[in-house]
Amino acid sequence: MAASRDAWDASFLLRLVQHHAASGAGCSGRHPDRKHHRRPAHHLGHAAAPWLPHRVPERALSMGLAAESIEGFFVQRERWCRGAIQSLFLRWGPLGPGLTPMQRPAVFSRPAGSHSTLCACFCCSSRGLLLLGWMPLQFTNTGDLIRFQQLPLLAGLFLATRWLVGSHYIPLVSVPASIFASFRLAPTVLASLIQPFGKPFRVTPKGSMSVGGRQVDTVTLAPILLTLALTLLGLLINVTPELALVPFTEFFPIAVFWSGLNVLALALAALLCIEGPRLRREERFELKEPALLHWGDKSLPVLLVDASVDGFHLSADPAGSALPEASEGLRLVVQDVGEVPLQILRRWPGRLSGRFVPSQAAARRLDPQAVQR
Repeated sequence: MAASRDAWDASFLLRLVQHHAASGAGCSGRHPDRKHHRRPAHHLGHAAAPWLPHRVPERALSMGLAAESIEGFFVQRERWCRGAIQSLFLRWGPLGPGLTPMQRPAVFSRPAGSHSTLCACFCCSSRGLLLLGWMPLQFTNTGDLIRFQQLPLLAGLFLATRWLVGSHYIPLVSVPASIFASFRLAPTVLASLIQPFGKPFRVTPKGSMSVGGRQVDTVTLAPILLTLALTLLGLLINVTPELALVPFTEFFPIAVFWSGLNVLALALAALLCIEGPRLRREERFELKEPALLHWGDKSLPVLLVDASVDGFHLSADPAGSALPEASEGLRLVVQDVGEVPLQILRRWPGRLSGRFVPSQAAARRLDPQAVQR
């Protein structure tokens, strides 16, 4: 969609790079006086100047911005959400002077944080129908509703999404991811609208800072499970004739269909709250270097499959000598590197994995690529 936003001169999103015409900057090789930023407010200010911001390919940049843990994901998204809402209160924000009527709606929806808030509201809408008997539409029947509202709406939404983003949007994957983020970001949206400034800046945890994060995000999991339980409770109540709040001949069949999809999406979102173990702190680089493993008065030829600044993976011939039983007091000798002390953490038949004992100088000599990158 970024190319179409460029065509309307409306590329004001985070992660965009500003390209200024020489006439806009004053002369060739000069940047504007305003500090060069990636924030939407500064892009809007440049557009009003008028300099035209345009996007660049973001694949490498998006990989660098990717969070490494659930906690890091929400720290990053909450910061982006709060920063976008703050642009509403700045002179060069979407409500400021100098923008065209097309540029304002193109950027206004994101700082308003509408997506996360609306997603949470839609997830809770069917509970109001099933548990309280609220009817979304009156004076209609199920057949007319399906023919004239539901099917055209679904077809239009599907075709428009395929036209705009192609295969990058998969409902059964994208919807649970949006639900997963919405329950945590909706309070941030409301709090930022009330008090946009004053909360300290938090850096996204990276590397070893993200490894020690919690394994289950209970803050997000609890409201998701509560919403899931209320949906199932509403379905159970309404399939019992004596307790039904919504007559079967009215909106109930459609409510059952959408509630079933909600249950599936909520279940997938709940699975996202459970973070798998991360056994590595640093990026591994493939080496496949012959080495010699020493422990006590014994030694074993091994292959150093890969290594990072603090860890390694060894493989040995299963038909050869037995692997060491000890986990500490081992040394690895690599050609042109020397002897490196190590500790075994995991064992498999013919394979060993572990970490280098804090001899950082030796580990850095072993894998200079990891340090450079």
